[in-house]
Amino acid sequence: MKRLFLFLFLIIIFLFLASVKNFHFNNKEAAKTNSFSKNDQDINYLYTINKNGNVYKKERKLLIKNNNTVREIELDEEAKNISPIDVFLSEDANYLYLAIRSYRNENKSNLNDGKIIVYDINSNQSFDLFKKLSYNLNGFLHWASYKDNKILILREDINENKSLINIDLLKNTYSIIDLPSKYVTSVDFIGDNLLCNCYDEFLKKNILIIIDSNGNILKKINIKNLGATYIFKVSDDGNNILFSTGKTPQGLILYNFESDKEYIIIPPESKKDELECLIYSA
Repeated sequence: MKRLFLFLFLIIIFLFLASVKNFHFNNKEAAKTNSFSKNDQDINYLYTINKNGNVYKKERKLLIKNNNTVREIELDEEAKNISPIDVFLSEDANYLYLAIRSYRNENKSNLNDGKIIVYDINSNQSFDLFKKLSYNLNGFLHWASYKDNKILILREDINENKSLINIDLLKNTYSIIDLPSKYVTSVDFIGDNLLCNCYDEFLKKNILIIIDSNGNILKKINIKNLGATYIFKVSDDGNNILFSTGKTPQGLILYNFESDKEYIIIPPESKKDELECLIYSA
């Protein structure tokens, strides 16, 4: 049953990818150079699925599998427990971007703990993206999304005001977008615009808002089952969004913008082992 739910989840993820390829492990020489064995590259160690490769995790090592190429990196101390939803593989499969989240504590001493660590997969070297961009977070990193060599970060300052940092990884530039609400909890790219999960004080529930690059609201969408989410991912074509919902353990719902319909993939409060298998393969 556990594997059945996982395979169902993988099918849904594949629907999100505009051009999905079949990945095969055929490079025996590459396999010999990694501590991962061929048996480790199966469903039990699968961490994230990308249209440009799969990432497997075992202890403190990540194995990146792209076409017939297999490469391995070892995570440092602050990244060893990284969540799969915060791991992004570049289009050329040469870089991994890891979002280290941070939240306020009582004395607010962790204002700059949040960061984006960039791993050069070929050299197994890493660097702090914010330092490279000469950007001072001076706040808390609540969420990160990736698409087409761009990273979108949800930042909260010491006064609980939220903004977005839109980073162009090819140009090594960034822009800051002030948000129309401080109740935004998760974000993603949708076409040329941005999608936010936001609590609406009037409706007393979460809604979706689509904003432009200046933070102007273009559209509000009221979805029945939307709440605080662990997974929040828009399809490449912008037609669907996959999000988790409900009390812990959360369920998984696919929403189609055109038909305005929700499809329950995994009901909320499913059995713990089934949900863990599904969540950690996101």
